[in-house]
Amino acid sequence: MNVTKLTNATSYKENYEGVNIFSNVIAILIILFGTISNVLVICCLAICTGKKLRNDAATKLILNLAIADLLFAIIVLPLDRLQFVVTKEYHVANEICKFQTTLFYWTFFVSLLSLTVVSINRLILIVYNPLYHKVYTKLNVILMITFTWLLSLFLALIPYFKLWGQYKLDKRARSWCGIRGAEGTDSNAWPRDFFFILGFTLPGVTMVFTYGMIWLKVIHHGVSFKTNRSTERNFKLFKLIVIIFGAFILCYFPNLFIRAIAKQRGYGYVKAIGIILIWLNCCINPIIYFSFNQEYRHALERMLGFKLTWKRTVEPPPSSDHTSEST
Repeated sequence: MNVTKLTNATSYKENYEGVNIFSNVIAILIILFGTISNVLVICCLAICTGKKLRNDAATKLILNLAIADLLFAIIVLPLDRLQFVVTKEYHVANEICKFQTTLFYWTFFVSLLSLTVVSINRLILIVYNPLYHKVYTKLNVILMITFTWLLSLFLALIPYFKLWGQYKLDKRARSWCGIRGAEGTDSNAWPRDFFFILGFTLPGVTMVFTYGMIWLKVIHHGVSFKTNRSTERNFKLFKLIVIIFGAFILCYFPNLFIRAIAKQRGYGYVKAIGIILIWLNCCINPIIYFSFNQEYRHALERMLGFKLTWKRTVEPPPSSDHTSEST
């Protein structure tokens, strides 16, 4: 019996160390790329775009998303790795865990709410275009952005103040820091899974509805898009939206699926991959916007001072009206 326990403990330790090294290597790469790419997004959209594009509601919403992703890359992810450096001091590591996990869920919800708000922005732009300037005034955009941060902070603070669940570092599996059940309760999964399900279903359902409406408008009814310049731009918007939604599913759904089938304590390589995919979200959005958006790509080229090699074809100068392909 003792030999079996010792063997299991040794195997557990080796597996934990392997997962930790693997996660650390990926985290360093994501921190570097996420920081550089989101700084480029912020500088490019805030400085190098034309005044009309810079003042467009969609640009401000994307800037908000880039700021949340940048904070995740430069603060949340490094703190997530730091707590494993000080694992010998559980109290210190646990405090880092609580602070880091609060920031994680704060930026997590800001990012997801921003994607939700952007999808609604696209719906109004394409389907209800006459209402666009009435809805997206400067004041309303500021209120929308403020709402995403305040609501996200409120949700993130619920476990921090132990109103429901709590942030805690597992004393045995130091590789796991997250939401656990309140003291004296047996269930750890429900509060934790609720936050992930909420974070996935709220933007997911919204995107399905808004992008479904856009599909009906652009594809089903927009038969003449090849001869109509405005509708052609909207068709490009729709393709970009499909890519954004696909990236959202790729980053967040695997973690929910893995949580549903892998109930064992700790997380191992399989659960690590699910978490790493969430980390990748802070890198994917900048790639999407600059790869598939003509106006943002031109702005980035002006800032860098050279043409980007992955530019596909010679395109006409970017349009400055509010029905352009900015997303």
